[in-house]
Amino acid sequence: MRDRAALALACGLTFAAAMPAGQTSAAPFAVGVLRRDGIVVPFAQHDGKRWRAIWREPNEQVDVPIDVRNVPSRWWGKPGPLDTWQAWPRAEPARTVRVRQPDWFPAHCRRQIGLRTDYRSIQPPAEPGTQPFPKDGLAVAPPQPVERIDIVQPGEPPPQVIDAFNEAEDAAIRDLRGHAARLPASRRHRQGGVAQNVSRGAAKDQTGQAAMCIGPHHQQISAHDAGFGQ
Repeated sequence: MRDRAALALACGLTFAAAMPAGQTSAAPFAVGVLRRDGIVVPFAQHDGKRWRAIWREPNEQVDVPIDVRNVPSRWWGKPGPLDTWQAWPRAEPARTVRVRQPDWFPAHCRRQIGLRTDYRSIQPPAEPGTQPFPKDGLAVAPPQPVERIDIVQPGEPPPQVIDAFNEAEDAAIRDLRGHAARLPASRRHRQGGVAQNVSRGAAKDQTGQAAMCIGPHHQQISAHDAGFGQ
């Protein structure tokens, strides 16, 4: 399962590499992670100049839109409603997938909304509660050129992802100051587990919400936007 989490991470970094700094796109587009169960989870939109992460974040309670047209416009950004995606499954040619309806799925302590499509994986299905949930590839809408997706081996995340993880972790610990006694006090004591955590799925904030649930209200320490949408 670890290589699936690493695939999700590699997707974000590979797509970012496909667009050199300063280059603009002719039209806005969105990028998402394609889950094994066919749900596409948008994690970034490019407005022609820069990346943004505006899709709804996980929450304890969610209201699922009845169809794509009822998804709030602020979740889409400039690309607007997207009911057709270009999927790039691992080791398979690109294919078109169509959204059937918005749906929610468990994201550790919370719930996340994604777009359930007609995609059918050639891989064995995973149990609904599997965490981290297997990812099959990348989804883009409208279609865009995508560089080859490399698999990041467990324990070998790119340095910029480790830095983003550390920054997100530090910010979350500051927000949860009241629970700090339960957490390692220094980065030096936490550093040894960062690479393993990232490769196992801690960079999947919106795609699987890798997080620690702390306290009675399930507050979370997560790797928000670690490598995605920047």
